[in-house]
Amino acid sequence: MENIDSKIIRSEAGTAGLVLGTVSGAYCFISYGCLGFLSEHMLVNWLLWGAKTFACIYLLAYFIKTIGTHYKGVDVPQARSFGTLVALFSAIITAFCQYAALEWCFPDVFKTAIDTALSSMGGMMDSNSLASIDEALPKLPAFSMGLTLVWCFLFGWIVSSIAAANIYGKKNPFDDKDDDII
Repeated sequence: MENIDSKIIRSEAGTAGLVLGTVSGAYCFISYGCLGFLSEHMLVNWLLWGAKTFACIYLLAYFIKTIGTHYKGVDVPQARSFGTLVALFSAIITAFCQYAALEWCFPDVFKTAIDTALSSMGGMMDSNSLASIDEALPKLPAFSMGLTLVWCFLFGWIVSSIAAANIYGKKNPFDDKDDDII
């Protein structure tokens, strides 16, 4: 069995991030592709989102656990840095999939949502507000990509910190004092 180092951590994190990003990216395309069906069947939408979230959490914990079985010398800080890199790589892939889905594959999603909102609230808005909404509409896919990147990374970082601590025997995942328990 080989000792773990930073090159191995980056390489393995890239592979794991690709898997997690593919799962989340596929969810983006499925949810926007089936938007008409999913908006009418909210239970199916919530179940699909829950299945994707559970699968990502399970896969992240699985990858953190298996890195310790394949390499010697894995402890909490290395598992945490591995999980953080997995979260970063998967967040980048997920954010790009979100952008691609909204910008190129399903560009009418935001337009339809805003038109629906304006049909119910448009009478309460002045012409300047309506013009600013029309001006912001082309920028929404990029804004959504940025929010997705930040959200997915933070969520993945928190989950990976908790999973690394629990798998490798640490009591408090955010306390650096007991990193060398093992």
